[in-house]
Formats: sequence, C-alpha cells, structure tokens
Amino acid sequence: MKSEFLMKDGLALMREARQRIYQNNNTSIHMIRRVPKFLHQSERFYNYCIPKMISFSPIHHDSENTKEGDHYKLLWVSLFVDSFAQKIYQDYHQAYKLLFQRIVDNMEELVNMFSKDVVEGYNINQLAWMLFVDGCALLHFMDNVDDQCPQALNLKVGQLMYMWKDIILLENQLPTKLLEILCKDWRDDLDMLFENYHSKGACKRIGMAVIHLDNHKPFHILDSSRLKYISPLRTILGSEKTKTMKDIFQIQEDDDEQKIYRSPYKSIRDLKRVGIRVVANTKNKSIRSNILFKSNWFSGELRLPIIEFNDVTPYFLRNLMAFELCSHVPYNYECCSFLTFIHSLVDNAEGVKELITAGVLQNLEVMKI
Repeated sequence: MKSEFLMKDGLALMREARQRIYQNNNTSIHMIRRVPKFLHQSERFYNYCIPKMISFSPIHHDSENTKEGDHYKLLWVSLFVDSFAQKIYQDYHQAYKLLFQRIVDNMEELVNMFSKDVVEGYNINQLAWMLFVDGCALLHFMDNVDDQCPQALNLKVGQLMYMWKDIILLENQLPTKLLEILCKDWRDDLDMLFENYHSKGACKRIGMAVIHLDNHKPFHILDSSRLKYISPLRTILGSEKTKTMKDIFQIQEDDDEQKIYRSPYKSIRDLKRVGIRVVANTKNKSIRSNILFKSNWFSGELRLPIIEFNDVTPYFLRNLMAFELCSHVPYNYECCSFLTFIHSLVDNAEGVKELITAGVLQNLEVMKI
C-alpha cells in the first residue's frame, strides 16, 4: 500500500516537472533575469556583476552599495520631469502625473518583463514607483552622459565612469519598453540615446549618425551593447539571423576553408612550437569573425581581430557571457564562443604577453578616477 502512494507521489512530481518545463519553454524569452545560479558559484565572476554605485531594476534595489546613487536618481527624475513639462507646456505637477500614469497604465505588461524571482516581495505600487524613478533617471543619464563634461549630470568624472559601468551589468537592466513608454512622442529617438550612452556622450557632442544594421530591437542596454559588439559581423555576413559559431568562426587556408571546430584549440605556446605565429588582423579589425590562418611550407600565421581592453572590459565581457547563458535567451553563444576561443590561446601570462606584442590585445585609457 505504501509503495502505491510512493508511485503516485513520484508520478505527480514527474508530471509537475514536465508541466513546469513546458511552461518555461512557452514563457517569453524577453525577461529581466538574474545572473544564472551556476555562475554565482564563482565569487570572482559574480563580483563583476554587482553594481557598486547605482542600481536599476528591482534586483539590487535599496542595496547598501548603491545608496549614493539613489540620491542622484531622484535628482535626475526631477530634471527629466521638468524637461517633459516644458515640452508639453504644462506645469511640473501635471507633467509628473502624466508620466507616472503611463507607468501605472502599463504595469501588467511591464511586470511580465521581469522573471518572477526578480519582482517577488514587491507589491504593485512599490514596483510602479521603482520603475518610474529608475526609468526616468536612466533616460536622463543616457541623454546627458558626457565623459568630457560630467557636470551635466552633477557628477565628478570618477562617479560618472563608475555609474556608466554599473548601467551595463546584467542585473541592472530595465526593459526598452519601459523607456519607450516614458519618452513616447516627445523625446529623441531611443536608438540615439542608446548610442549616446555607448559613446559616453560623443554621439550628441559631435553629431554622430545612428545606423540601424537590422530590424532587431534590443530588449535592454546590455542587449544593445551586445548587438553593437557583434554588429559588424552581422553586416559582413549579410544576414539578419544570428549565425552559430560553426558558421562564423572559420580558418581560411589558401582557397580552402576549414572550420575551427573540427580541430581542438591550441594555446599560443603550442602554436609557436610548430612554427605558427600570431599577428593582429588589421583589416576590418572590429569584426569578431576576422580570424584567418595562412599556411606556408614550414610555418603558418594565425591572424586575430584586435581586442581593445580597458578597466570596464572585464565587467562588460563577463556580463555578456552571463546574458547569453541565461535560459531562453535567443542567441547562439556568439560572444561566449569567441571569448572561449581567445581564452584557449592563453594558458599563462606569457600567452597574454604574446597577444599584446602581436597587437591583438590593445590597452585603452584606464577609468578616470
């Protein structure tokens, strides 16, 4: 009799697990999520995913690390509302009511853009206020960020750069839909604001044009950064669909193309041992797929794309990887595969030195403090 109950309990558990998997598979992939749990096991990795000065979204709301940033957010919200009031020729109070009502009217849709574990513990009123403050503050930041004039945000240059870095973290994201709701019909093109953020203000300062490479609308700033990181690759390949690494990473030997994945990766030390040297591929240097191999009779040359590196790069690359490793994200590990390949070449400090000497790794300016 007891075994029958155990069997029924087991069947119920399996049925529940199946339903949960099916439900997750049918869930929208466009959600603000936490860094995958298995990446939390590496404290060193996860430390690059925690905001140090300012928080957006509910995940790190009210964190002790970001108390200073909360004061700036409220200042920026006030300035954002003031700008909106001037645009619609209304007083400040009326403008505030109109903007906040936009959030309230769209709360059901906005809440569904966050995974359940992100918004649990907050009631609907708390979330509405949080999204209003964070959304207005982020828009004001993107519109006024300028590393040559941090005073535009009432910041010192060091504060500006730390906040700029925090905004790109996976657990600090806000859905693009929220930003569209707040700046609908009155603000500059949102793509321009994204580009102004990426360029640290150069877009507005020198009047850079924003070029749309495909019809994909990024879900948040990190997604926009990822698209920007691999967008030259999309343009060269001439496809709107994201290709797998099997399609992207190729070694070209004379007229015959050989896929990298057919052979195990080797370190730079192994390559040098058999007469293969690594050099920077200066042609279309920003294209991540620009990995070429030239074979001679008794030697070879592996040409790699140039990788520019600064203090923000470790944060950016780790959060890109965490984003691609989230469940239901519709990408094929493009950034993860590229970084894994580069990492496989470097198994010690000498490998890093070789990439620097070859001009593959290039150090940019350090973060201004």
